Amino acid sequence: SMADPSALDYTGRSPAHYAARVGQVATLQALTESRATLQAAANDGATPASVALAALEGDTGTPSAEAKLASVTERA
Repeated sequence: SMADPSALDYTGRSPAHYAARVGQVATLQALTESRATLQAAANDGATPASVALAALEGDTGTPSAEAKLASVTERA
C-alpha cells in the first residue's frame, strides 16, 4: 500500500505544507500528481499556498520561484 500524500500531522499540516514552506516546487508537483489535497487548511488555517507565500515574503530571491509555487498550488 502507498502512503497517503494528503496525510495530516498533529498540527493539521500535510506534506504539501512542508514542501511549500521550503520552496520544494518539484515535490509539490509530485504531490499534485499523486492527488494530494493542496487546498486543505491546517489547524491554524494555513494552506500550502499561504505557507508558500509567507515563506517567500521575506525572500529576496527570484520572482520565478514565487510564480512556480503559485502555479502549482493554483492547479490543485
